[in-house]
Amino acid sequence: MIRTGFTRTAAAAALFMSITAAPLALHADESEKPGETKAEEARPEPKKEPKTTTVTKGAFSVVLELNGTLDAKRQWDLEVDTESWGGELEVIEAAQPGPVKKGDVVARFKTDKIDDALAAAERDLLSAKAGFRKQQEEAKRADEALALGLRKAEADAVNAANQLKRWQEFEKEFRLQEADYRMQVQKDNFVDQMEELTQLEKMYKADELTEETEDIVLKRTQRQIERLKKQMAWNERRDRAWRELDYAREGENIEAAAKRAAMDLERAKEAARAAEVTGKVDLEKAKIALEKQEENLAKLRRDREKFVLKSPEDGMLVRGALSRGKWSGLEEPSATLKPEGKVKPKTTLFTVVRGGDVFVRTQVNESAMLTVNEGQSASVTANALPKQPIPGKVSRVARFSAGENYDVFVEVPNADARLFPGYGVKVKVTTVENSDALTVPAGAVEKDGEKRFVHVWTGEKSERREVECGETSQGRTEIVKGASEGEKVLESAPKQK
Repeated sequence: MIRTGFTRTAAAAALFMSITAAPLALHADESEKPGETKAEEARPEPKKEPKTTTVTKGAFSVVLELNGTLDAKRQWDLEVDTESWGGELEVIEAAQPGPVKKGDVVARFKTDKIDDALAAAERDLLSAKAGFRKQQEEAKRADEALALGLRKAEADAVNAANQLKRWQEFEKEFRLQEADYRMQVQKDNFVDQMEELTQLEKMYKADELTEETEDIVLKRTQRQIERLKKQMAWNERRDRAWRELDYAREGENIEAAAKRAAMDLERAKEAARAAEVTGKVDLEKAKIALEKQEENLAKLRRDREKFVLKSPEDGMLVRGALSRGKWSGLEEPSATLKPEGKVKPKTTLFTVVRGGDVFVRTQVNESAMLTVNEGQSASVTANALPKQPIPGKVSRVARFSAGENYDVFVEVPNADARLFPGYGVKVKVTTVENSDALTVPAGAVEKDGEKRFVHVWTGEKSERREVECGETSQGRTEIVKGASEGEKVLESAPKQK
């Protein structure tokens, strides 16, 4: 017991001494080695190794991310596509948007005005037909009159030609001979009278007739001779005038008459031809006008049938028009497609589309246009179904554009039936796929003009090395040449001092 208590006392004393002695020893060490403390404070910190990354080999793809819109593969635009009727249409009733079946009536319009127009058109057509028949009859009579006139002209021409021929071959010479004969008869008659007078004078001298009788006979004969002289002188003058004027003029008149008759015949023929052509043209015009009226009436009748608008196919009925994946006029039909509302022909009132029957319409900038080609795979995510990407394929790329963006079309054969045209989508088009590519983070590549560099880490320092790069996608850049798999490169280029 005594030993134990001693032991505890000794231990306590020893502990107390060690506690009190420790500060003294510390102060003694500090006083003994003041230089060592200052040296430790001035010693530099160890150099840190820069952040590096490894050149890796593996699958690499370039994905082009685009915004797009769903468009309808097939759509049916519903409008009152009139052929002739141009007036406004007054609504009687119109269907509400929603599912529709083929043949369902989606709108009805009032027909009173078009019915009046049809009745008037039918009356006009009857009148036009009667007028056309009358014109045909008049044309027939005109043809007959022309034929008669032509025959008369031909006959006149033949008669004039015969007269000319008769003149040239017979009358011309015969008239001269006849005139010569008449003059010769008169001369012969005058000579006969002169000879008779001479014989009378001789006879009266020989005979013992009374003087009174002699005077009577001689004087009468002398008077007759004087009359013959005058008559012969007149006939000679008349003969000269006839030969110089009438004879020549008569031949000219006959020739002129023949020419006029020939010309009249040609004019008659030309007039007949022209009248025939004009008559045919006028008749053809009238016929065409009549056919036009018949056609317009037929169009108006077809337009009348369109005043009941029906759905051409099953689908979803939308009040508005769809163009290039964009809806327009969605609000306007609500104001017009109601009873007593007015709409214009050839205006799209409804559009029938089908859910899921869509394709993607998007655009790519000219800078990336040549990287997109038909057949490339794509992933399409509708904004309405953000967690359900749909596989697709590029079906067409426009190679011409009025601006800097070019149309790209993506087929999505398995689109959800809840997706309709006009929905927005995000499109990822894989333009490059390489299963064995060397890549580094895009930030590890330093750009210097047209050249590209990486900084290879050797363990103690970095070495700037030029490389040839491929595409950059999703934060990584393909190294085509200049680096090897497994090499370490700096995550980012060091700052230039």
